[in-house]
Amino acid sequence: MATIDEAITLLKTKSISKPRIFPAPSIEQIISAENLLGFKFPPSFLTFLSQAGSYKLRYWETYWVGPCDGQDIVQSNFYERQETDSPLPMFLISFFNNGMGDQECFDTRCKDENGEYPIVFWDHEKSQKENLDQLETIASNFAEWLLNEVEELTE
Repeated sequence: MATIDEAITLLKTKSISKPRIFPAPSIEQIISAENLLGFKFPPSFLTFLSQAGSYKLRYWETYWVGPCDGQDIVQSNFYERQETDSPLPMFLISFFNNGMGDQECFDTRCKDENGEYPIVFWDHEKSQKENLDQLETIASNFAEWLLNEVEELTE
């Protein structure tokens, strides 16, 4: 299983630009986002935000916690639940839009003993029912997802 440290190290070596200027989110910003979303971020995602959230790859950027020029994770999830043709259910927390409208999400129904969630794919072109019937796990946790993303996007 990939560790978040391995994934972050690879991301930093493959980043296409200097890191964004935003500071890591404060504890208060994290708690506020968690309260608004109704779940606790997994430890690997918090490590990512504090150590490498400002790095990016070509055509790739995760949602952010707190004020930024990028996409705010709380606002993005509220939008995906209320304004789309295939609304996200409350148990999915999106942290990444693939640029085509699809979301990659924490499945909060399946928290493991380390506080990590599996990552699932939500297809914006399918109905909510179709997505729920065919919900696909694409990584066992955020660290594995990040490592896969960095490897795929830099091949």
